[in-house]
Amino acid sequence: MNSNVSVFISYSHDTAEHREFILLLANRLRGDGLDCQIDQYVKGFPSEGWQRWMEAQIERADFVLIVCTPLYLQRYRGQAPDGGRGVNFEGVVISQTLYDHYYRNAKFIPVIPEHGNLDDVPLPLKSYTTYVLPRDYTALYRLLTDQHATPAPEIGNMIYLPSETINGLALNISIAQEAVQVASYTNLPDAAIQSLVEQLQKRLSEEKRNNHNLSDLLERYRNDVVEWERKYRDAFVQNTTDLQKNPENPQLLAERQALQTGELEQAAQIRERYYQNLKRERTAEIGQGSIHGCRALAKRIQYAQSIGTLPGSRWIPA
Repeated sequence: MNSNVSVFISYSHDTAEHREFILLLANRLRGDGLDCQIDQYVKGFPSEGWQRWMEAQIERADFVLIVCTPLYLQRYRGQAPDGGRGVNFEGVVISQTLYDHYYRNAKFIPVIPEHGNLDDVPLPLKSYTTYVLPRDYTALYRLLTDQHATPAPEIGNMIYLPSETINGLALNISIAQEAVQVASYTNLPDAAIQSLVEQLQKRLSEEKRNNHNLSDLLERYRNDVVEWERKYRDAFVQNTTDLQKNPENPQLLAERQALQTGELEQAAQIRERYYQNLKRERTAEIGQGSIHGCRALAKRIQYAQSIGTLPGSRWIPA
């Protein structure tokens, strides 16, 4: 809120009723805490003369209210030589001031009486808001005192919206609220998705508290989710293939159960044990000439170990 605001009212002496309207407006502004000045407040005449007084009032005022009427517009344009010359002079000062500031205006405010006409507003001021008084007094007062009725809220943090793919996990992430919500479906089971969401929310809180770069975190997380989903899909395909060959194998059945419930770390451990058992069985059966088969099996064991990086209940983002 702006206090100690000075206001000058520029108007023409149209009628006694119009003079009364101006006086009531000035009195109201002064009663509401603004230093409003009009010529009616001067006793007799100013010692420096009306011309210098008007020029000084316009220069010192924070705002100049221009009360637009047909007569004011005529005198502003210098088209009423037989009338008072005050508005004529004020019009010159106002126009010159606007010209000097390349018509960037935050000082001269056009107003019209209740039954006035927008056509009475001088051309240089037509591009600015015109206030109808007394109807728009509150809106005008807000402007004069810098009290915005609808100030813009503070700009918050951007929400991270990764691109949605047919088989990809998309998340809506609000850094300000440290909230993560699933935005689209994925191949990952619900339990695994929930684990990912909880872990990311925890990590967001930690990174935010330590003022780390959250954009880098979210980008790494997005890339990790793509990699996790690929590994999960490969693990599920491999489990399905092996079950078709050996549908009664307890380890394969246990692995399928772990994959379906989202216990991906447990599934990777079962897969590794499954391959270790296969290795022992093959080693007992094959001879020296089947070293190639053992090497192939060793690669499959290494693959199972890589799947162990899938997100499980104890996963923490790198």
